[in-house]
Formats: sequence, structure tokens, C-alpha cells
Amino acid sequence: MFKEITHSIVGKWGSLVLDFYIENQLIFNLLIVTYAGIMLVLRVRRRKRSEKQNRESYSK
Repeated sequence: MFKEITHSIVGKWGSLVLDFYIENQLIFNLLIVTYAGIMLVLRVRRRKRSEKQNRESYSK
């Protein structure tokens, strides 16, 4: 029911894109979660490096 309503709203090209996404949603979602995880790890490392540099500059 919801699929038919969605397909009627998004049109022909939107339906093709939606069907492609539904068929490959596991891959897309894994890529998004992996990217988010990498960004979080990089942010934590950058923050720790910045804090370390601040401590070193204040101790001089």
C-alpha cells in the first residue's frame, strides 16, 4: 500500500531510484554507517591531538 502511494508521488524516475535503493539498501546503509564511524574516530583523534598540543604549549 505505502509502496504504491510512494511510487505515485515520486513519478517514473523516482520509482526507479527508489526500487534501486530498496534492492541495495544493505550496501548503502553499511557505507553510511562506516563513513559515520570513520568521521567519529577522526574527530576524537583530532580533539585529543589538539588537547595534547594545548597542554604542551601551556607547559612551556
